Amino acid sequence: MKQSDFEIACAVVQASGDSPGKERLLTFLAHSERLHNGTMTELHSVGPDAANVTLFHDKLVQLRATLQPVHELLMEMEVGVRDMRFERQVSWDMADAVGKVLHMQSHELNGLLWALSHKRHSTA
Repeated sequence: MKQSDFEIACAVVQASGDSPGKERLLTFLAHSERLHNGTMTELHSVGPDAANVTLFHDKLVQLRATLQPVHELLMEMEVGVRDMRFERQVSWDMADAVGKVLHMQSHELNGLLWALSHKRHSTA
């Protein structure tokens, strides 16, 4: 994920005409961006503990526990965007732009969670 992904999706939504779900999509994007920034902060916080295997392992387990609810929230927001599209609260272009960002972020986080789970089980 790049900052430009959020900016492009936001521009698409803002450029679209008025629709009942426009503000909600912008809110989803803002939340998604904050979740992404928080995820990056959490990932960077693991580094200092890398020198000690026990601390590093504990930090990875804690990181997984922290990121799992973020992944679940992203998936819920993805469903919300699809529902808004089917209910015709937003245009296809708006839903597509926001849905792609949420899906990409969710997919990346899912890969990270899988790796954390895999690493945790293989070191136990």
